[in-house]
Amino acid sequence: MCPVENKWVKVGQKGAGPGPRSSHAMTVVGNKVYCFGGELKPTIHIDNDLYVFDLQSQEWSIAPATGEAPFPCFGVSMVTIGTTIYVYGGRDDQRKYNGLYSYDTVTNEWKMLSPVEEGLPGRSYHSMACDDRKVYVFGGVTAKGRVNTLHAYDVVDQKWVEYPDVYKLDTETLVWERIVCGKEEEKPSQRGWCAFTAAVKDGEEGLLVHGGNCPTNERLDDLVFWGFSHLNANQ
Repeated sequence: MCPVENKWVKVGQKGAGPGPRSSHAMTVVGNKVYCFGGELKPTIHIDNDLYVFDLQSQEWSIAPATGEAPFPCFGVSMVTIGTTIYVYGGRDDQRKYNGLYSYDTVTNEWKMLSPVEEGLPGRSYHSMACDDRKVYVFGGVTAKGRVNTLHAYDVVDQKWVEYPDVYKLDTETLVWERIVCGKEEEKPSQRGWCAFTAAVKDGEEGLLVHGGNCPTNERLDDLVFWGFSHLNANQ
């Protein structure tokens, strides 16, 4: 049996695209690739245009936009649920952090969903994943350093929740108690620049973290899975 041969193919590009940059983010809606943020010179942001690449015509353009858009930044991440793009975090050269924004690819409108002053504390070089209702944010670099927290934003309820810290209320003593989900030694350490995705392991849906850059600047090689059953078991 002959193995299946896969290969990289360089895609032709036309139009005014984002140009050379790093620390930017990309996501796909239908047959279009959206690109936002980034830096050309280290820690110097470029712009806040939302670039669109049509995979059929292989042509770049800048998405028309109304509403309140994120400011220019790098170290940003974004994901797509349905036809809506969710952009979170990233910072500018003054260490000002973006909050959570959405961009509706049908109406071409930006919306501020959660400012850093009211929602999840700002960060850059974090990782994002999503399912059909929640946007997940793991790790990253805040103003205080690297973190290993896992948060989710429910796009229906429009609120943040932190995992895996789950609390229960004793209705007799009226005391809240933190429930530890899983062993603490198995929790990923503080890091940024890591890989993060939704995944299914042994039939269980959850989130998968690999590698990254720790506070000592060491590159990591661990692979950690967090299953949603940890949450469901304590509800």
